[in-house]
Amino acid sequence: MKYSTLVQLYKFCLENNILFDLINLEDTEFFERYEAGIPIYNLDKKIYNSYAIVHLDGPHHLKDIIRELEFFSSRMSLGGYIVLDDVTYFDINPIDEYLKENNFIRIENDRQKASYKKI
Repeated sequence: MKYSTLVQLYKFCLENNILFDLINLEDTEFFERYEAGIPIYNLDKKIYNSYAIVHLDGPHHLKDIIRELEFFSSRMSLGGYIVLDDVTYFDINPIDEYLKENNFIRIENDRQKASYKKI
């Protein structure tokens, strides 16, 4: 994600009162640390275990991508988005099938990314 894109995302979230945290970890480390949810501190600590958008930019092996999708798809909010990067590195068809079976539709696909929405 380009720096200017990240700044725009933070600005959009701030202007629209959207809670946004960028957590840049390897998938296995994220799964281990946040299986029960992510602690967010405002005045009090609250555990969030539902995601509105997830950007997956890491493994390019089908089994690793499915493992990521298994973790996040059940934790996605209705209307939530999963964005996969580097889609030219793997066969997208099994991904489409898995996400379709888990109530996602593909809403965008270009040479680099594919985006899915939970319905």
